[in-house]
Amino acid sequence: MAGRGRPSNNSERTSLLLRVPTELVTAVDTFKASLEGERGGFGIHRSDLLIRLIEVGLQTLTQARHPSPPAAPLPDHPAVPSHKKRRKDALPLPTLRRIAEERRQYPDISLRSLSQHLYTTGIYRGQGKRGSEVAVSSSVLSKWLDEAHALGWLD
Repeated sequence: MAGRGRPSNNSERTSLLLRVPTELVTAVDTFKASLEGERGGFGIHRSDLLIRLIEVGLQTLTQARHPSPPAAPLPDHPAVPSHKKRRKDALPLPTLRRIAEERRQYPDISLRSLSQHLYTTGIYRGQGKRGSEVAVSSSVLSKWLDEAHALGWLD
């Protein structure tokens, strides 16, 4: 399954000497330990994690500086009966599709961890009672994933 295991070495690699603040290394190691715990002890190499963190950070900052135009709404999938229209306040379909893609990439993590991942990567951030950004609740995320499954975006 794509997105699982150690990244392939098909791409050219360059060694890089980087002086990193001790507090940041500690935070990365703490995050690494929590990921490994969520994945049942499956080991993650620190350099692989650092590469992924740099990729996600670069992607997030690039999107923030150059936001892409809003995607056209996706048509209803034939698996959803036409009499079952989506609510007006429902999650936009492009966002739902992106969440489904993340679930396919990380099928074994808990809904709580997926919710935190969506928040951390900026894919979805809800609004708390006092206006602060919060991660989506597991129960709401479960409903969204059920909807994505009904649309045929999840196995």
